[in-house]
Amino acid sequence: MKKKQKKKVLIFGAGGMLGKECKRQLSNSAMWYVIGLSERDIDITNYDSLFCAIKKIRPDVVINCAALINIDDCEKDPLRAWMVNAIGPGYIVRALKEAGRRRTVFVHISTSDVFGGRKPRWKEKNIPSPVNAYGWSKLYGEKNIEHEARGSGIRYYIIRTSWLYSEYRPTFIDLVISALRKKKQIPLVTDQRSVPTSARELAAEIEKILLNRNKPGIYHVINHSTGGVSKYQIGTEILRIMNASSHSSGRRFSRYYLTKSSKKDMFKVARPASPVLINTKLPQMRDWRSSLGEYIRRHVKS
Repeated sequence: MKKKQKKKVLIFGAGGMLGKECKRQLSNSAMWYVIGLSERDIDITNYDSLFCAIKKIRPDVVINCAALINIDDCEKDPLRAWMVNAIGPGYIVRALKEAGRRRTVFVHISTSDVFGGRKPRWKEKNIPSPVNAYGWSKLYGEKNIEHEARGSGIRYYIIRTSWLYSEYRPTFIDLVISALRKKKQIPLVTDQRSVPTSARELAAEIEKILLNRNKPGIYHVINHSTGGVSKYQIGTEILRIMNASSHSSGRRFSRYYLTKSSKKDMFKVARPASPVLINTKLPQMRDWRSSLGEYIRRHVKS
């Protein structure tokens, strides 16, 4: 019996948090042969480099995790944000077409920050309304992908997600954990709500989408939440989990070190008040509290 050939997966932005999670997830399966390119290996705003890489590798799947995600940096250098977040993703789809890879599946990672209006929760079909350069650049990345893919037959998935965390890079979650352990106060915003999402579990969901050959389009992929949570609420949940995990040692962490703050006091650049995504197309991921608890127990020694 002939051995089934592995499908080639090319990951752009493979040196980042989600890129590493996707590489680990897919590399654990006998179905995929994974090639990861970091920002040091290739610049997705350089069309010639993209075309040459795709022509040489001939991938069956491309996952674009490359992005400029620092909101302050995007506001300071909107041209760079536009090139990386808006132009680069469109270049990838164009390169796939021109390299003869129209059957290649393209997955692009977008963000809840494309929404910035007054609605408390957002479905895939709702009209985006960004409030900063980062959100606008990511929105037009989505639009460029749709434009380049139109009429080409390229199957694409735009995955919007929010507030990712992972062992591969310190995030807000790790800052709270560190503050509690060191008994240092940390200000936490109360007037912005979203959904913390495990990057490891997001990578697993991306693989499911590829295997199930879902209908092309936009998907909201986040850990489940009934209405979104503020960073202060996440902080109190981290505190609860850490105290429960350290029960046998007798060590207790104090709520005193979690202080309330507001967006206007914490951020120079505007942030959306409630970019809470609703998933209407896929089976629900597990509750954010369950995922966060597993992350803390796996990676934090009390």
